[in-house]
Amino acid sequence: MSKPLDKIDVDKIQRQIIGDFADIISKEIDQSQMVIKGFLWKALRKWQKEHGMTHSDTERDFITPDERIQQTKEIFEIFRFTIVSSIDINSKALETAIRNSLRHYEQHYANR
Repeated sequence: MSKPLDKIDVDKIQRQIIGDFADIISKEIDQSQMVIKGFLWKALRKWQKEHGMTHSDTERDFITPDERIQQTKEIFEIFRFTIVSSIDINSKALETAIRNSLRHYEQHYANR
């Protein structure tokens, strides 16, 4: 039987967020949404394991919008490192895509 952090643990909103990020990022860099989603899922899983947290831990009412934004930035740091070390990518375009994704997150999801 698998332990809670052996696999990624997300809810409907987090799936939507990953989809939004993949859409934003794929428009800036020359990679498909599916490739971007794969790297985002990998980053999210690694973050969850490093912090011993699942989606239910990050969805609690006591998590502030600023904490959510910080957590998302940490996930993007893992994403950035993983994608850059795996495929040839325009780093300037990647930084723009991450910045746009974070802005989107702040506007649409941080206050949930």
